[in-house]
Amino acid sequence: MRHVFIAAFAAMLWMNPAAAVAQQETATIIGSVLDAQRSALPGATISARNTETGFVRTGVSDQEGRYRIAAIPPGSYEISAELQGFGRAVRRGITLTVGAESVIHFDMTVAGVTEQVTVQADAPVIETTTSA
Repeated sequence: MRHVFIAAFAAMLWMNPAAAVAQQETATIIGSVLDAQRSALPGATISARNTETGFVRTGVSDQEGRYRIAAIPPGSYEISAELQGFGRAVRRGITLTVGAESVIHFDMTVAGVTEQVTVQADAPVIETTTSA
């Protein structure tokens, strides 16, 4: 009887590969990246970093600001979104479980202008009264 069950299960997987995909041991993150006016931000890089192992998986938002990062191993994650000209947005303490599809949206703000001035040692004094 057991052999019949195994054969039937194998035939089901052979005829329906989607059933095998449903057995994945990973999670998925989906969401959107928007600016302060609720406009889509295409080209934003979204990173999911496992805070225990350091594992990182990334994705990029599409023209509508949507993103999808699949096949993420379960665990505790920090999810961030970055785009040039905008401040980095971070979500911490995200727990992903097997088979979960977590929805995480980002609202990004324009980054402030930063200015950096570097002062090095004083310039050497040039002696103007002698030729040396």
